[in-house]
Amino acid sequence: MARIRSQISLACLGPMEPPIFPDALAGQFSAEDHHFHQGYLTEEQADDDAAEVLGLLELEPGARLLDAGCGDGRLAVRLAALGYVVVGVDSDPAQLERAHARRIVPGARLAWRCADLADLDEPGGFDGVFSWFNSLGFGSGAHHERVLDALCAALRPGGTLVIDTLDPEVLSEILASQTEAVLVRVGDDVQSDRSHLDVSTGRLEVERVATIEGVTTTRQLSVHLFTPAQWAAAFERRGVELVAATARAGAPHEDSDGELVVVGRRS
Repeated sequence: MARIRSQISLACLGPMEPPIFPDALAGQFSAEDHHFHQGYLTEEQADDDAAEVLGLLELEPGARLLDAGCGDGRLAVRLAALGYVVVGVDSDPAQLERAHARRIVPGARLAWRCADLADLDEPGGFDGVFSWFNSLGFGSGAHHERVLDALCAALRPGGTLVIDTLDPEVLSEILASQTEAVLVRVGDDVQSDRSHLDVSTGRLEVERVATIEGVTTTRQLSVHLFTPAQWAAAFERRGVELVAATARAGAPHEDSDGELVVVGRRS
């Protein structure tokens, strides 16, 4: 998925025409994204992320986990190596090819599935479900609702759901004070993000222009975001209680740079 991470500041510019993506393809994390995220998506960062996810799930080895939007499998392989039974699901075959290429600890119980999360049909099949690195909300609003239906239904009673996303309330304040496009450079290559939060739709709209070896591409990314109160209501409608809404590492989300981690527990 084409994650829009908050460790890179966002720029506030004028409204942009909302892009239209097929739901199952929206926001796929491309080779271009891997190129410009290489300074962040390190093995050390993956170790830290896996540890944080486990701390939020509070489950013992042997528990069955769903990595929803697993991407290249950087977290799934680590959790499987620790004795968890992990299923990694992603809609992008290219990402799953990267996942298959990862070294798997002998005896680890790990399976990969290429599928749209909205089509997941495993009621009560998991002790824990997690979606890390802002993977949800890139499709239509209806598609987002179907994904949440599937993820919440996949939890057994007492199971835990962890979602790493962005907070539109915090982002709106950040964006209001910024006027420049955000640049990420890797050698002579450059990526430029121009972002706008549409308060009427609750969507973050990003125009991403990347130049790699002199070739320029432009993409429109659009992600649907919930406030903590909206997450609480969405969970409640699906029999899940919101138990925490913080930034990374448990910091107050109000003081973050837009990151939001929500944790729910199924009744």
